[in-house]
Amino acid sequence: MLTAISNRYFPIDSMQNIVPFCRRIGLSLNSGLSLVEILKREATRQKPADAQMWLAVAQNIENGDSFADAVKPFRKQLGDMFVALSEVGEQTGLLGEMLLRIADYAEKMQQIRTEFRIRFPKRYSHVFS
Repeated sequence: MLTAISNRYFPIDSMQNIVPFCRRIGLSLNSGLSLVEILKREATRQKPADAQMWLAVAQNIENGDSFADAVKPFRKQLGDMFVALSEVGEQTGLLGEMLLRIADYAEKMQQIRTEFRIRFPKRYSHVFS
């Protein structure tokens, strides 16, 4: 149950990649760089499947979508929390800052999962697998 909830809001398999990605994007946005150019640059650093996703997001933005609308088709890969917080960040004009907060949250979740596995390796292995 907890795994299902966690995966819905923040997919476990995306957490390792999302921390450095969100940090780089957030810092780049806060520096005043173009979101489309940032996404295209970041796509070159990703695995092929992730690169295609970010290039599609960049293309959707070029076609007039907001960042939040551009990532909605990828809700399954990114999680509900990423999509929702991206929308809040964009609406408030603080997308860069929100992406940095997403990175902090995802990093903290990784630390908690790792610590939990170390302390309770067998008893609760099904919870955070």
